Amino acid sequence: DWAAVVEGIYAQDRVMPMFIERLGDELDRVGADVPAMTEFFTSDTGRKAVALELSARRALLDEAVEEAALVKLEERRAANDPRVADVDMFIEVNDLIEANVTGGLNASLAFYRGMSEAGAFPEPLPEDEMLSEVWGQEPEIRAETEEWMTSFLLMAYAPLSDSELGAYTDFSGSRAGDQLNAALFAGFDAVFTDVSYRLGRSVATYVAGENL
Repeated sequence: DWAAVVEGIYAQDRVMPMFIERLGDELDRVGADVPAMTEFFTSDTGRKAVALELSARRALLDEAVEEAALVKLEERRAANDPRVADVDMFIEVNDLIEANVTGGLNASLAFYRGMSEAGAFPEPLPEDEMLSEVWGQEPEIRAETEEWMTSFLLMAYAPLSDSELGAYTDFSGSRAGDQLNAALFAGFDAVFTDVSYRLGRSVATYVAGENL
């Protein structure tokens, strides 16, 4: 029963329209340079980069692959591999750490709100207590995000040449790249906040049923 609940919350036909709508709204709001975005991501470099990102993301669903990627990251850092610095620059230009940490904290807060509103606790949790609990998770979320993001991108972009990765970084730092990145994270935040809130409510309901 629980697996079915989770599957419904994460159902693609439910979350994808939500993501697309928020993405489009954000692009419209800032008058985004969509032609420049399209030009880059239909170029050979853009297509290649996205295909590599998707392939690496699927591979990292395997915990053994994820662990190996983290080990490889430490080895390349110890060897002062220049590609690590290139990936760090890509991460900085795209603001990937702060954006993901913020999204993680927002999702965690939404989860607590869902649990509280659905009666998981003897008394509803005060907002300041939830915020304190969530903020206490920030150092751990940040550390995990930094390690995962760097190891993921090192693996994903391994087949890219220095010039290809440089071109991707340059696009990311452009006006169009910045607009797209902000819109993507707005879409992700909308989806994951909704998903986490629904999971929190469902956990509360499930636990109550188990207790009965």
